[in-house]
Amino acid sequence: MYLAVCVVCILLICLFTAISTIVHADEWELELVEPTPPPQMEVLLAMSAPPEQANSGLMTYETFEEAFARNLAAVPDEDAAVGGRLIWGEAGNVRDTANRYATLWTAINRVKAWGNSLLYEMQRENAFHGLNRIGETPAQFIGEAKEIIALWYMEQEGWIMPEGLVPALPERFLYFSANEYGTANVFTTEYGGGEVWDGVESRWE
Repeated sequence: MYLAVCVVCILLICLFTAISTIVHADEWELELVEPTPPPQMEVLLAMSAPPEQANSGLMTYETFEEAFARNLAAVPDEDAAVGGRLIWGEAGNVRDTANRYATLWTAINRVKAWGNSLLYEMQRENAFHGLNRIGETPAQFIGEAKEIIALWYMEQEGWIMPEGLVPALPERFLYFSANEYGTANVFTTEYGGGEVWDGVESRWE
């Protein structure tokens, strides 16, 4: 008899607990346990450095010789051919290097002053009669023209010309004509007048 009473009491307690759980289920807050992630391993990635930075933290700069070679290769063949013919036709017999080079620099100065292309200024009608010289242009003058044009490119890049190098004709000189002996050219700031540079290499400004 006692055992039966105990069993009934236990069943009543379980029933009461079940009913209470159903009735108050929405009032209880369940505490969720946030899972702990596994420890992460540090991974080191080996990245290859660019060639210019590999094995060195120093920056390298282009030398004057390297820049000159690069610009020399960039000179169009047609510009070099016409420029060489201009030098040959206008100063082929001039011994002074600076005076001879200045004939092409005159065309370059006109590009700076008037904004046209070098090829246009060299071939402008009635500008340089030396282009009409008969015969094949010697390779020497084509080479000189190519070097002058390359130096002009470098001038535009901001390079300072080293000492001993024949400098450019000052920009204000846009015209020239042969001297009375025909041995050199005389450069002027105006057509037929203005400031005069007589072609003496020691008087470069």
